[in-house]
Amino acid sequence: MTTIDLQQRLRIIIADAHPSARENLRYLLSAERDLEVVGVVRDAATALRLTLRLRPDVLVVDFDLADYDGLIVAGALSRERGLRVVLLSTNRHVCESVHSHVDACLSTDDPPAVLLNAIRGARRPAMRGQPRVLVVEDDAAIRGAIRTTLEEDGLDIVETGDGFEALAECRRKAPGVVILDLGLPKMSGQEFVAAYRDLGVKRAPIVVVSARPDARQVARDLGAAAFLPKPFSLDQLSEVIRRVV
Repeated sequence: MTTIDLQQRLRIIIADAHPSARENLRYLLSAERDLEVVGVVRDAATALRLTLRLRPDVLVVDFDLADYDGLIVAGALSRERGLRVVLLSTNRHVCESVHSHVDACLSTDDPPAVLLNAIRGARRPAMRGQPRVLVVEDDAAIRGAIRTTLEEDGLDIVETGDGFEALAECRRKAPGVVILDLGLPKMSGQEFVAAYRDLGVKRAPIVVVSARPDARQVARDLGAAAFLPKPFSLDQLSEVIRRVV
């Protein structure tokens, strides 16, 4: 019989304004032998204080808290190393514009298995010596799927939703690989590449992912290391990234 080292259990804080939702989450997560609920709160201020004090592995936070929204909590905790933030919302459109500080964004209608998988994503640490992969993609669902897949490959993933965020990440720490969508808000993929190459940081290979009819040619013109047409399979992406790195 497989045994679980209790010291390896993921420690979780739940933040939700609705009493019934909090208890349902507590019951669901506490029933898993590899998970431990260490705190349950209703508002953003308490969630922030408790997270900084207890240092959990995962914060499961609802978007609609009693005082501020869950994204404010995620932003305030963005520099906490090792913390995974899973955002829940009754409004699926929230996940279309979530910030990169959120590791996963789920609908409250999603099956429990989806939530459990998102929480356990924290069990896939990046392997030492592996390159940092910068994902520049405005679709939150695609970003999340890419992140989950490549984290399973042991890669260190950073998500951004537009070119300006991506440039800021490149200034902070040069990526080892860039996965780039061409149809970005605020600045196009081509504009991002031009600005990125003017930063003066070490240039990383770029993998272009796009549904544009001319995307393959654009990728060639940009000197991209690889191109994947949307829709692509996650297995295809994993294979391409392994080849590029």
